[in-house]
Amino acid sequence: MPKERNYTIEFFRFMFAVNFVMLHVYVITPMEMGAFPTFLNGADVIIPFMAFSGYFLMQSYQKKLKSGLTEGISPGRQAWDYLKARLFGLMPLYLLATVMGIVANALTNSIPIALWPMYFINCISEFMGLQITRFGNGNAFSSVYPVSAVANGPLWFISGIFVVGYVIYYLLAKYGKHFTAWIAPVTITLFFSSTYMTDNMPIWTKIMTVGEFAIAPGLIHMFCGMSIGVLLWVACDNLKGKKFSKGMIVFLSVLQFLCVAIVLSKSWISTSSPLGIALNIGWGATFVYTSIFSFLCLLNIDAVTRFPLWASKIWKVPGRLALYIYMLHYPVIYFVFLALGINRENYQANAGKRHLIYAIVLVICIVAGYLIMKFEEKILMPWFKKKPWYTKEQAALELEAK
Repeated sequence: MPKERNYTIEFFRFMFAVNFVMLHVYVITPMEMGAFPTFLNGADVIIPFMAFSGYFLMQSYQKKLKSGLTEGISPGRQAWDYLKARLFGLMPLYLLATVMGIVANALTNSIPIALWPMYFINCISEFMGLQITRFGNGNAFSSVYPVSAVANGPLWFISGIFVVGYVIYYLLAKYGKHFTAWIAPVTITLFFSSTYMTDNMPIWTKIMTVGEFAIAPGLIHMFCGMSIGVLLWVACDNLKGKKFSKGMIVFLSVLQFLCVAIVLSKSWISTSSPLGIALNIGWGATFVYTSIFSFLCLLNIDAVTRFPLWASKIWKVPGRLALYIYMLHYPVIYFVFLALGINRENYQANAGKRHLIYAIVLVICIVAGYLIMKFEEKILMPWFKKKPWYTKEQAALELEAK
């Protein structure tokens, strides 16, 4: 019997991607242009994105474990194989989005083309996917043009999939049940409790210091968020095939209705609006509610999660497009600014065009994302499978070894 596909996950992936575009058009870029945003957001509905990634990482690991593909393979090698698969799947688009970000920054800051090569050279850590670690991010590349902008800020999440995903996969392969029994839950509880007590929501741009030692809290945040997804896989696996009473289904439906309402309101309602002020839910509580939301989406048994509006096959392609929209949108925003002649000096006078900019950016990202996705499916990935970086003889040996 074929496994039922969870299209609700695809819907919310697409919704979150579209929402992130909105946040950067209405919140982040206005601040970068020296203006005050007309829309404010707590930027705290991030756990589902991380949890879904952690869940599917665990699903992939368990599938290999149960099929015997990990037999006799060291934890380090297993983690590397995971990372290699992520790099092949995501790095082409990641590199394109990084280059687009560099060009967008250079044009926005009126940097002479003669200095562009040095800008590219200084972004080596970002090209390598280390952005979430904050190592080498935003290097100033000239004393004349000391621009220290990160090439493409939203790529911190993809960097996290590379860096943190590798660590989690290794820990699963090395320590197995210890990771889910205490390493993950203890780390999640201690880190989120610490950051909440110090009123320091762990956004990736922040830095935590202890004496002369510093660490990017976003790195630990990503570890906790993906670990939540790993734990949700364990919970869903234990509940798989269980028959729930009508009363329990009703309870879970009511709970998910509350969680979905919080997710939608925290995503789309400005925290500075009267309604946003009335819905005063702190980031700590939001993390909890969005974790429950993620769990119920993945469990997929309550009436709200299975609501036809989002539990429909029509979200299959948009769900796949979400990552493309997310990775491309930030430089596209600045390209649209440039096309419309908007800069720091006249941004405030053009603030009324934000709705138009948002619509244009969405259309460009959806169309470009779809074309790139098809190019990867039909041309790039089949070419990669031939291992063109080897000689034909070596590529044949590699394929035979599989």
